[in-house]
This record gives sequence, structure tokens and C-alpha cells, in this order.
Amino acid sequence: RHIVFRKKVVHSSSNPSRLALLISYTYQLYWVVIHAKKNNYTAILANAEVFQNSLIILLGKIIGIEIIEMGFAEEITVPIYGRDIKSRIKKIFMQWAYPLARGHIVVCDFCKDLLISFGVSEKTIDVIPPAFNRHKMIKRQKNLRIKGSQNIISVGRLVQRKGFIELVDVVKNLKEKFPK
Repeated sequence: RHIVFRKKVVHSSSNPSRLALLISYTYQLYWVVIHAKKNNYTAILANAEVFQNSLIILLGKIIGIEIIEMGFAEEITVPIYGRDIKSRIKKIFMQWAYPLARGHIVVCDFCKDLLISFGVSEKTIDVIPPAFNRHKMIKRQKNLRIKGSQNIISVGRLVQRKGFIELVDVVKNLKEKFPK
């Protein structure tokens, strides 16, 4: 009974229209109420963005279904530190709803600390870093290594906010100082 539901009305939040997002949010909330109760689920893993996760947590509390929320650094950081009205609304919902969740799965200790900073119990937070194969990385690093060379790894999505353009400029400057 462990099923992943994929529906055309559930859109990626990377750049949907407001209408598509509204339809997606509405459908997910409808699903929580109708299908979760009908199928007698005891818990739901909410892996949406923070506003939708907040709504799912609150709805789960109302209808008696435990919600486990998944969080990622950018999703959590933007509402907490953002100054625009959207960020402030998301932060209010997070502060109200997130402490009510049965549990939280986050990708790093930074996310865990952010959740703790506004009232989520540390006992409800599990850190599960994104999966990668350490042995493949070590093998690849050995193949790439030139004696005396310097290697740099940067991990993150290639979006402007992550600063990869600046990183490329920094590496260019480092290359002048450290040719290998």
C-alpha cells in the first residue's frame, strides 16, 4: 500500500502559472481529505513547498492524520529570511503549522537548526542527506587527480541564487594563483 500518486494536476513548483499552482494545491488538499480518510492512512509524507506543507499539516491535524513534512534548505530559508510579503506569509504559516507535524525529514543540519529556531521540537526532526555514491566520487577523484593539483567540488542546483556564476569567477582567479 505504499504508492506514489502522480497526477497531471499536480505541477512542479519550479515555474507554474498561478492557476496551475492553485489547481495543484487544491487537488492535494482534496486528496488528503477524501483519499487518505477513505483508505484509512495513518500518515502522509508531505513533500511540497512550505506553504502547501503547512496547509497539509493543518488539514491533517483537523482530520486526524499524522503528517511527516520534508524540507529542503532553500524552501525553508527563503520564507524565514525573505522580506517580501509572500515570504512573510509563508513564515507565519510555517511557525503555526510546522510544530504540529508528527515529524520532519530534512536534508542537512542547517535545515534542522532553522526548524528548531522557530519552535519545532528537535525530537521530531530527522536529517537524511541526499544520496550520492561516495565510492564513485572517490574513484572519479583519483582518476582526475594530477600530482599537486587542487580539486574543488560544489554541490547545489544551478540557479542564480546559489551563486555558481560567482563560483566560476572565483575558480578563474584561483587558477591564476594555483595553475594545477
